[in-house]
Amino acid sequence: MSRFILFLLFILLLAFVKPGKLHLSREENFREVIFRKHILDTAFVSEGVTVADVNNDSRTDVLAGTFWYEAPSWKRHRIHADTLHPVAGYSTSFINFSVDVNADGWMDFIRFDQPGATCTWYENPKNKERLWQGHVILATAGIETPVFVDVDGDGKRDIICNDITLKQVIWLKSPVAKGDTVWQRFIISREPGYASIYSWTRLG
Repeated sequence: MSRFILFLLFILLLAFVKPGKLHLSREENFREVIFRKHILDTAFVSEGVTVADVNNDSRTDVLAGTFWYEAPSWKRHRIHADTLHPVAGYSTSFINFSVDVNADGWMDFIRFDQPGATCTWYENPKNKERLWQGHVILATAGIETPVFVDVDGDGKRDIICNDITLKQVIWLKSPVAKGDTVWQRFIISREPGYASIYSWTRLG
């Protein structure tokens, strides 16, 4: 069949099809998603937040600063007492991450304090109602935007941040082996200008 005949057939098709029927309408293409608001806490507790299945019940819980909120009722549980007396007008929980640090099958919690203060991970007590044991990853962690990403491709996310004491931009390798809790340290840059308290971390 020649191209000319195919072209004529196409023209005839257009003549019999009503405008707008060759594609779906906006309403047919777009399905509205409606979100429902849930208030987990009436008090401000953290600038950062993360999610994880804390109690291994296959539900996604919320962890923020000092507390974790158990789905689906959002019952509040205290994680630690390190930020009971925060600086007025300033959060002592800037960034939160979650990962199974020691590979014991229970998700743990990472908290970055104020810029220049500690980065700490808290060990999941495995459904025991007690405070989570804290372990300092870095005593003087700078920047307001640390990055939690798999740097070396081993399947576990690592931390990129600044050490303001040694004036270094570093990445901290997350422990991989079961029972291991050592964060290996690698230097990215020794330039003081890129390792201040409030310097931003960028990838790329």
